[in-house]
Amino acid sequence: MVFGWQPSEFQQMTLEELMQWHEKAVNRYQYLQPRWE
Repeated sequence: MVFGWQPSEFQQMTLEELMQWHEKAVNRYQYLQPRWE
């Protein structure tokens, strides 16, 4: 299992969906970081 998904579900995801999920994860990670500016 990857991120709680079944392998079959993971394979059905499109590259675009994976990129969108990754972008959301990165945005959330950056949002949680302290801002030094």
